[in-house]
Amino acid sequence: MDYHPDLEVQPETVSPNLQCIKEIIGIYHSNFFYFGAAFLPPVLFAYLIHAGADSLTISTLHGHSFRGGSLSLATAAQAAVFRYGGYTLASVIFGLISGGVASAVRQIRSGAQRPPFEAALRESKTRALPIAISSIVDLFGSFFGVVICVVLSMSMVLKFGVSSKYALWLGWGMMAFYLAVFSRWMLSIPVLMGEGCGVMKSFVRSQQLAQNFTPALVLLTAHAVIAGYIAGKIPYYIFNFAARHVELPGWSGWIPFVLSFVFVAWTEPVFFIGCAEVYFSARENELSPQGQGGEYGLQ
Repeated sequence: MDYHPDLEVQPETVSPNLQCIKEIIGIYHSNFFYFGAAFLPPVLFAYLIHAGADSLTISTLHGHSFRGGSLSLATAAQAAVFRYGGYTLASVIFGLISGGVASAVRQIRSGAQRPPFEAALRESKTRALPIAISSIVDLFGSFFGVVICVVLSMSMVLKFGVSSKYALWLGWGMMAFYLAVFSRWMLSIPVLMGEGCGVMKSFVRSQQLAQNFTPALVLLTAHAVIAGYIAGKIPYYIFNFAARHVELPGWSGWIPFVLSFVFVAWTEPVFFIGCAEVYFSARENELSPQGQGGEYGLQ
């Protein structure tokens, strides 16, 4: 009987992005309370920072308007410092959490005993300065990208007479494209933890490692934005609906706040676990016989 190699049954191959998503879901599902409990304090702290920044901004602007007179540049700058200073601090905190998640995911993947998250976080703190810089770059990169998309869509309406409806869809499309490009930077903190390089090199490495995993990173970024927003807003929508039909006690205003940060704390770990898993999957792919290898060792 003649042998025909083209007729040989080949093993079924799975898309690396699909396999990575399955691994992310598996890690999150198996460690749901571990990561959920780890994210409760930082998410609550971030909520309080944002609430404090908003309160101080409103107080500054209200106090100025109460005294009369026009809004000065110094007053506007003071309000901006309150708001964006709070956002920046929260971003740095989540950067450190991301480093801790990368450390924990590395040990979970290796089959070792899962470390207390405090231990993983201590490892992240050894790279605190580059992680903080990377987090701030990510924050302002995303902020300026959204601003550019909004300005471009508004210019379509004002300068070229495009219908505001089409301009809105164009703006959303530009934001989606920008997030797809921006998502390729999302491996910078796992790179900082895994390879010990500098901040600029971590962004270059993130771009390199993301080449074969862009769909997974886009999906993770979309999940972080959309699912995080929905998780944070649903308790308020439900509470407002209930308040229109049922008389609620005065203290009940805290209920949507608590539920909101709990839901976000249970939702957002997917993104951080995902970035760590994509990084390790990309490194394994890079070091495989089919990969290119390179100067970096998988730590």
